[in-house]
Amino acid sequence: MDDVYVVAGDSAKGVGSPINKYLNQINKDAIESSFAFTANNRYHFCIPTGAGTYPNMCLVYSYEYRQWLPYSADLLGVIVVFPSVAWLIQRTLGARRTR
Repeated sequence: MDDVYVVAGDSAKGVGSPINKYLNQINKDAIESSFAFTANNRYHFCIPTGAGTYPNMCLVYSYEYRQWLPYSADLLGVIVVFPSVAWLIQRTLGARRTR
């Protein structure tokens, strides 16, 4: 996988460089379990990493802020925010930070 692209009209722009460290961790033996979807002006790209055989990482691209928001997902599909991007989630959602 060389990049992730955002398409606008007839052109595509590579936006994957900030998440290369996650893309390099994709379990290629389980890549067929990856999936993607859009919701709330965001692109969600869910991938299996490490020894995972199902997506355990969901990388979320905000079209509005033009930034990636890395999340990890547990077996139940509950999303856990990485602390390094909690401030952006808080700003985006207007939520209070919980510990």
